[in-house]
Amino acid sequence: MPVIGHTKVMVEGLLETYDELKPHFEKIKLIGA
Repeated sequence: MPVIGHTKVMVEGLLETYDELKPHFEKIKLIGA
């Protein structure tokens, strides 16, 4: 059970990080397009 809870925390952290980085990825896509 602790492993599942730990994984959930990791996933939530990744989603938060993704939300912060998403604008940067959008800029890179626009430059690359």
